[in-house]
Amino acid sequence: MPGKIKQIKKAIKILEIANAVYKLLGANGHIKDIREGPKVYSCDYSLDNPGAVDLGKLIKNLGGNLSKIGDKELTIDLAKAEQDIVQLASLLSSPEFKKTKNALPVIFGVDTVGKPMILDLFKMPHLLVGGQAGSGKSTLLKSVYESLTRKLKSSALKFLIIDSKNTDFAKYKNSQYLLKPIVNKPEKGLVALEQVVDIMNERYAQLRAAKVKNIQEYQKKHKDMPYIIVMVDELSDLMAQNRREVESCIQQIAQKARATGIHLIVATRDLSRGNISDMIRANLPTVVAFKTRDKSGSVRILGEGGAENLLNYGDILLSNAGRMPVRMHPAYTR
Repeated sequence: MPGKIKQIKKAIKILEIANAVYKLLGANGHIKDIREGPKVYSCDYSLDNPGAVDLGKLIKNLGGNLSKIGDKELTIDLAKAEQDIVQLASLLSSPEFKKTKNALPVIFGVDTVGKPMILDLFKMPHLLVGGQAGSGKSTLLKSVYESLTRKLKSSALKFLIIDSKNTDFAKYKNSQYLLKPIVNKPEKGLVALEQVVDIMNERYAQLRAAKVKNIQEYQKKHKDMPYIIVMVDELSDLMAQNRREVESCIQQIAQKARATGIHLIVATRDLSRGNISDMIRANLPTVVAFKTRDKSGSVRILGEGGAENLLNYGDILLSNAGRMPVRMHPAYTR
């Protein structure tokens, strides 16, 4: 019977996963649960004698497969042979997104077991996105755009997009959500960032005049201050033009812009120290790491290894202010 065959195949798959986990960990424990997500199986493993386990060595051996670690339990992710594509359209219509109360709700995709991950950009408040070419960075930025424009009116939200690749955001060129036309030339990227700094300073003057501390207090009385999302899709192109000036603008925006409703998202494939300087890394503490070429790239963007072991596309580790990275699968959108 088809139903029985399906159950048997699932049982065989679970045994295969269990066997893989035991090979990774040895027999010093037992599997408590196996959950299937769109791209990985998440296995909760309980250690029988935690004191006898060298956790440092265990973490090193497991690499990116280890998604959570506790005193007695581990969660290990194993890639599925046949992986599902996470569609943004289905998440935009999900109950979780419709009911969210976040000020700036962004769909980051789903967690390892398929639960929608909807985070508040207002709380982050800025974002550094890194990973090798073709790993999915631009797709994540488009998810940010699609999420926010679904929730906020154009009078309450504007985007400033610096897209030196001049490919991924062309479909938004006539959008009413644009603060200004999409910036496609790297040499004009610095001018755009300097304009953002000017807007930020002008807004601070408005807040002082209104005797309020931030944009949310201001918006209760006025409606002439929309949120501004600044997206830079390839930082290295801008840095090659005017490194010092670009760094200065990013630092000013990252340190001061939140109160004025300006949020910065910077994406790059170049994970070298020359591109992601210590200053940029310190001022953009919320990080999304896609797959990196090697461990050194993961350490540069994330502060630790692990991103080098991610799947090739649609797989990230998100770390907020140095907290333990959380694995997610970003949604696909054309």
